[in-house]
Order: sequence, then structure tokens, then C-alpha cells
Amino acid sequence: MKAYLISTSSGPLVVLTSCDSIDSPRSLEIARAKGYDKFIAHELPLESVKAKYGVHFEAVCKEPHENDALRVLDYEGKRIYRNFSYEEFGKPQYYELSYDGHECLWSCYGHAEIDYRPGDIDRQQSSEAILVG
Repeated sequence: MKAYLISTSSGPLVVLTSCDSIDSPRSLEIARAKGYDKFIAHELPLESVKAKYGVHFEAVCKEPHENDALRVLDYEGKRIYRNFSYEEFGKPQYYELSYDGHECLWSCYGHAEIDYRPGDIDRQQSSEAILVG
């Protein structure tokens, strides 16, 4: 499990993923489905997140209606920024979804390149994730 602070057009979120990273194909598919088509992600120390959210963290992890690829832990911006120091933020990773005909292209900046299509969950990280729309 990994934790991330993601900044979206509607504000910051703390999310959890059971994937290796926020840029896994499954995480990006869920982000797209939730309407997060442009965001900045910072990895957060998981132990710090567990300590700050306690019982709520455990409840969100067990929520049957959420997807393990991307679970929203917190969506209250004031609380998020009160809970975390900038020292805890990992290196920023920038994601932007654009539409090109029948394909959706994830442009990713600030980390390894990725090249994915929906259902292609076992691929290694590579810079752009392609999701068929």
C-alpha cells in the first residue's frame, strides 16, 4: 500500500493505492473514471498517514465499495494541509490526460516513463500512458 497527496482541479486529496505506484495502469484508469484528468501527485510516508488518520485509515482500507487501486482517504483541503508538512511530500509527479481521436493519452512528467493501455496491468513502468477511450 502507498499513500499520495494529489492536487486536482477541485482541490487536494489523500489517496491510497495497493498498486506499486500512482502511475500504475489500474490507478490511472481509476483516476480517469473519478474525473481526475490532470493532477500533481506527491507520495506520503505510509506510516505517517496511518498515524494521522488512525481508525479512519483502517475503515477506508476495508470499505467494500472502493477500489484498492485508488481509495480516497481525505478530501478536506484544510485538514490535509494541517496534517502534513511539506517535508513529508515526495517529489512531485505531474499527470495530464489528453484526448486524441479514440485514444486517451496520459502525459507524465517528473518520473520514469510509462506506456499503458486499459487491461495492460502487468507492464513495467516506461512516460506516457495510453488509455483507450
